[in-house]
Amino acid sequence: MSSQQTPTGSRTLLAGKLISNFGQSTIDCVVRRLSDEGATVEVENSLGIPQHCHLLIVEEGTPRPCKLVWQSDNQLGVAFEDEGPHAKTDAPDLLQPEQQKSFMREPMLALRAAFDEIQIGIVLLDSNLRAQFINRAFRKMWRVPDAMASRNPSFVSLMYHGRDTNAYQVPAAELDAYVVERVRLVKSGEMAPLNLRQSNGEVLQMQCAVLPNGGRMLSYTTITEIVRHSDELENLRNALESVDEGIVLLDPDFKVQFLNEKMRKF
Repeated sequence: MSSQQTPTGSRTLLAGKLISNFGQSTIDCVVRRLSDEGATVEVENSLGIPQHCHLLIVEEGTPRPCKLVWQSDNQLGVAFEDEGPHAKTDAPDLLQPEQQKSFMREPMLALRAAFDEIQIGIVLLDSNLRAQFINRAFRKMWRVPDAMASRNPSFVSLMYHGRDTNAYQVPAAELDAYVVERVRLVKSGEMAPLNLRQSNGEVLQMQCAVLPNGGRMLSYTTITEIVRHSDELENLRNALESVDEGIVLLDPDFKVQFLNEKMRKF
């Protein structure tokens, strides 16, 4: 950037902070010149300073949106901006609670919309295992009505919904134990990926991730074709084991892939 000068101000050597990245990035600085239009600040390392940020004068306590207009070694010239888009995106944690809620609403809605577009079923549970969000794919997989999903049902309620809609490929006498075990695994947060067979023939792989707030994120991926091919191979293997002739299967490099029992006895 070209070296320009901000107007000389009346106060110098003030402690300051450059705030960016939604309030998550803070860089200490010294304000050497300050005016109504902008400031000259000094930082230890000028690499990575964003084009738009907030300048906080520590003794004032109110951040001001600004843009970078020049840079030379470790000194920066910034010009103050009116409250606008960048003011809303750089330091949300410095806003009032109602303003913070308004700021977070749009990205949260965008995130929910993105989850609704993917084909993987997603359920976000709080620390009490109550659903905070259920995406469209999950609702379709388990035939969960929108009205039920909007009531933030517990994971136990979702499991019993699957039981009541005959979604599980589990004998009736084992259903209650099946539900109890699934709830236990999710509560523990230590479950390995689990394949679930539905009564309609679909197979889903369920995974559970523990969230920083003590909640859980459950994901359900359709793996029906993979499991179907695996079942077909297992059936073929069993059929080859039952024939009276010795069978050897070789790969293209003539390495043995399978020997049936008859052949193994030779």
